Amino acid sequence: MSLSEMQKSLQGIAGTLVWLEETDSTNRVLREMALGGAEHLTVVATDHQVAGRGRLDRSWFSQPGAAIQCSTLLVFGDEHEQRRVGLSNVAAAVALAETLTEAGLEVAIKWPNDVLVSQKKVSGILSELIDLPRGSAVVLGIGINVNNASFPPEIASTATSLAIEGGRAWDRWELLRSFIARLSGLIDAADLIVRYRALCSTIGKQVRVDTGGVTFNATATGLDSWGGLVLADGQVLHVGDITHLHQA
Repeated sequence: MSLSEMQKSLQGIAGTLVWLEETDSTNRVLREMALGGAEHLTVVATDHQVAGRGRLDRSWFSQPGAAIQCSTLLVFGDEHEQRRVGLSNVAAAVALAETLTEAGLEVAIKWPNDVLVSQKKVSGILSELIDLPRGSAVVLGIGINVNNASFPPEIASTATSLAIEGGRAWDRWELLRSFIARLSGLIDAADLIVRYRALCSTIGKQVRVDTGGVTFNATATGLDSWGGLVLADGQVLHVGDITHLHQA
């Protein structure tokens, strides 16, 4: 699928699609566009992101021409604004996981929004909240390892790509179109948490929790109605980082 075909295929589904050969950060570009009046579901994508970041300010490995590196703008402004903003990360993770499942891969989500294939990370999502005169907005930064053939030694044991797992090359434009189309329908889906719960592999596992200063082990038992991780002792996590512990 070409860029012009991609733009046509998104008509009626998404806003403007902006393509950049290279940029420091698609989130930065889209954040500036949002402040300038960009519409809901505007997408900025690039072939190479030189300063991309993941959750908790981690760097994101970028191989030019192999991955999907994009940001999507969600603009909110109704009575359900707070809930929709809070669930934007969940909607993005479920949209991608369901897109890949439909393509034939066995996919899971590690709380809160790491999409895994064969228990390795294939995608990461970073959201940024923006206050606009017309209401709140979220910039969703999404990185998907698509046709990467290999990874640096420091992440090779935890990262994978669709090409490695599927044994074939993937059309990045078609995958991005499918993801955006599914995301647009999930933002207000009444069953979003039900679908998230069905995909979340963290439930039932022993985990190590890092809340940014405090680290402890716990058992994850479920999700609340906002996508928070419920622990066996009754605590509910809405922010933080978790590691699945291997059980003997």
